[in-house]
Amino acid sequence: MFKKVVSQLSFSPATVERVADYARSVRQRQRLHGWAIVALIVFGVVYGITLAFPPETAADPAHTPEQPVLNHTLQYTHSPDITEASSDQSITWGLVISNPSNMPITDDIWFLTDDINHYADITSISDSGIVSDSDHRILWPDTTIAPGGSTNFTVTARVHSPISEKAGQLNNPASHDCRITTTFGTTEEVAINCPVLKRVEAILQQLPAVPPAAGITGYIIIFSLNLIAYISLRLRSKELRIIRTQLNTGGL
Repeated sequence: MFKKVVSQLSFSPATVERVADYARSVRQRQRLHGWAIVALIVFGVVYGITLAFPPETAADPAHTPEQPVLNHTLQYTHSPDITEASSDQSITWGLVISNPSNMPITDDIWFLTDDINHYADITSISDSGIVSDSDHRILWPDTTIAPGGSTNFTVTARVHSPISEKAGQLNNPASHDCRITTTFGTTEEVAINCPVLKRVEAILQQLPAVPPAAGITGYIIIFSLNLIAYISLRLRSKELRIIRTQLNTGGL
């Protein structure tokens, strides 16, 4: 087909250049569909694993601690020293408790570590904080904050090596989602560089629920369309290569 069309053209350097530009465009589209096929294969493997071994459906009571009651007069803020962590890397959270009143306040200060424990081990706690493994909290008991003053605490943890690939819980989307989410007045997140398949699984769990039959059908259709497009572009690229060779050698 290409040879028939090209044979009707008046050849010039500009014509050869246009054919070359079109060939480059075809190769770029071919590479795009090639990468899409690779991504779809990875997606299909993870989706198949998710269907074969669905996430836990029952909540683990040990990992759903009750939120502590905060003193409404005090102000609580905190922040991690990094926003992304890899295996064996340390993360330090700085906690600040402020007393805006004109009277001293003494209270127990609690910090939940439930989500930290999914991906890291606590290695350091300032000011003799007490770790409560049974309900995944750190306690600084009977902490007194002066009027108009503030108190600072720090908690440091080291990310597991290797990083857990455990599936999340359907009734607890924040469980094993490749993020450490902490709440202490403010809510902060540290992204964890999970293995590739685990990151794909975390993305899948954030998508709207789709019946398996519909998901498989949609996957097959999308994969088939990309495969057909890739094969078509690959054949067209070969034909263009032949045409360019003929143009350059005067065979057409």
